[in-house]
Amino acid sequence: MVADNGAAGMPNFSNEHYGLLTRISTRPATGEVLYGELQHDARIHALPIHYDHPAWVAGFLANWPAESDAWLSYFQRIKHGPAYQIEVTANTKA
Repeated sequence: MVADNGAAGMPNFSNEHYGLLTRISTRPATGEVLYGELQHDARIHALPIHYDHPAWVAGFLANWPAESDAWLSYFQRIKHGPAYQIEVTANTKA
């Protein structure tokens, strides 16, 4: 199972430009894993969703110019991410 953690084009960590999805599987993850754990037989991982950040910013600004409601609500997070950092753990491939 794969779950979207909000918005693929919305950064989840400070100064990072990727979204997140949650992967739940009985099989080990392949590729990039940010963090995760093993619960019983289920592997639960957070995987980055990389995207073309400059194109996303340009598209956002084309639809929501500076000082619009959406720009006021979202642009700083899109541009810089939220104010918290990711804490990477050693057990990401469980």
